[in-house]
Amino acid sequence: RIARAAMRRLGLLLLALARAQNDQAKWLENLEQLAVFVGERGHPDVPLDHPLGKWLASTRASIRRGTLDAGRVAEFRAAGGLVHPMEGRWDDAHVLLTEFVRREGHADVPPAHRERGVPLAAWLRRE
Repeated sequence: RIARAAMRRLGLLLLALARAQNDQAKWLENLEQLAVFVGERGHPDVPLDHPLGKWLASTRASIRRGTLDAGRVAEFRAAGGLVHPMEGRWDDAHVLLTEFVRREGHADVPPAHRERGVPLAAWLRRE
C-alpha cells in the first residue's frame, strides 16, 4: 500500500516535470519566432490572427498583471517584445492621432477604434 502511494506520487512528479519541460520548450520556441518576426518587420505588433498573436496577447496580459516571473519578462523584452503595442513609438501614434483629427475634426477617439491597425484609443488612455 505504501509502495503504491509512493509510485503514484513519483508518477505525478514525473508528469509535472514533463509538463514543465514542454512549457519551457514552447516558451523558447515562441520567443524565437517573436525575435524572427521583429527582425523581419522591425516591430513586435503581431496580429491576433498570426500564430503568435494569442501567445503575445496572453504574455502581455500576464506581464501587466504581474504574474509572469522576472526571468521570462527579461527574455520577452530581449526577443523584442513590448508590453504595450505602441510602447516606445510615441511619434508614430502621434502621427496617427493627427491624421484622425484632420479627418474627423476632433480627438474624441472611440474606445475600440483602430487607426491603420493601431489601437489609438488605448494609446490615448495611457498618455
